[in-house]
Amino acid sequence: MKIYQDDSRSIHDLRRGEWLRSTCPMPRKSKESVVEHISDEHYIESIDSHVVAAKRGVNVVRIYFFQTREFFEQKIVKEHLLKLKENNIDILIKIFDEIVQLDNEIDFLIFGKTKVSVGAIDYASGKVSSAIVHYDPKTIEIYTDIYDKMARTAERVGQPTG
Repeated sequence: MKIYQDDSRSIHDLRRGEWLRSTCPMPRKSKESVVEHISDEHYIESIDSHVVAAKRGVNVVRIYFFQTREFFEQKIVKEHLLKLKENNIDILIKIFDEIVQLDNEIDFLIFGKTKVSVGAIDYASGKVSSAIVHYDPKTIEIYTDIYDKMARTAERVGQPTG
């Protein structure tokens, strides 16, 4: 998909000391759909580019959104996220059923201070169907503020909760 290829190219352009903030709304229809999602070739391509960026010194943080805690608690999902954490990606989670209100625009990547890519999610399939890319500093600042607010209330994977 062209959307993922553009994101991967933009991630590739980030250098040591720069940062990448991304969100990942997981499919909402079933636990199985979450496992299918992390096995999807486009997802894997995107994640591989995140890992490579982290290895070259880019500060990478991802917030994953799950419909229920049960969707997150699957062994294969937790192992996947812990593996990303071991590759120097800071992993945060939020559970939809535990969120009072959240806008639809929750799938986006912020590439340092240069651009933000906002994905449009087809909720029937749970996949990104298109994206809008913004280069203006004000829009980037708005999405950075939104991301920071979500991150402050998210759980950090690999650390005790409570």
